[in-house]
Amino acid sequence: PILRVHSNDLPSENVLMKKLHLKRKPVLVMLGGSDFGTTLANHINTLASSINEDFIIFGGDLDLHCAKNVRYFPYSADFLKYLKVCKGVITLAGHNTLSESLVYKKPVLCFPIQDHIEQILNAYALEDVIMVSHDSSYKHVQKVLPEFLRNISNIEKKVKRLNVKGNGAEQVVQFICLALKK
Repeated sequence: PILRVHSNDLPSENVLMKKLHLKRKPVLVMLGGSDFGTTLANHINTLASSINEDFIIFGGDLDLHCAKNVRYFPYSADFLKYLKVCKGVITLAGHNTLSESLVYKKPVLCFPIQDHIEQILNAYALEDVIMVSHDSSYKHVQKVLPEFLRNISNIEKKVKRLNVKGNGAEQVVQFICLALKK
């Protein structure tokens, strides 16, 4: 993966928690602007009031009356700062957010958009490391969200063992240099 900003280039978690006005580590929900993501965001927002966690939802143009423990940002240039301090990520199976989450060593609950081959392939490639759900119905999200939160530390251990580096740009340069030598 090629990252915009590496975790080490950001301030410490303590500094970021204060700067972002967070009392405890949130669960990030990065769902883009698709109808699929909007529906999922609505399910999570509805369920959030019965869960003792803070959620921050990014993306889309949601008309959302947020639960008390939910904040919503259509967009934030500070997403990676929130990613550094979060306890876990709920996302679709797009390459960027999955890559950034894995490089930042964050546990992930992934909902690939069905019939989007890239998303399905990304999810299958990581299903031994992250939690993947192919069902985004309210009833299933009601079941899988608490399961993710209970297992977040086990998922985090798997992600850390995977040890994904964010040095894709360096790897491309090395590959090009090797190719030029031939």
